[in-house]
Amino acid sequence: MRGIWLLTAMVLAVIGTEAVAAGPLDGVWTARMMPEGACPLGGELTLNLADTQIAGAVEDPNGTFPVQGLLNATIGSVRMGNALGLARF
Repeated sequence: MRGIWLLTAMVLAVIGTEAVAAGPLDGVWTARMMPEGACPLGGELTLNLADTQIAGAVEDPNGTFPVQGLLNATIGSVRMGNALGLARF
């Protein structure tokens, strides 16, 4: 029983550490994307970071598309429609 409590305390400490690590990155992040390679359109990316959640949008001449994802320390994994990506913050 004592081992279970110790394991629970360790798991809570790790979870708490991840949330604290993401806190300093909270806010709105923006980027301008220039046309490049097979993508002839430029656009603007806006991401809202809160704890471990990422939400935002990509806006280009074709319209506005939602972005969602998760933040693990300083690495974000994002989904834009069928496309997946990684971002370092």
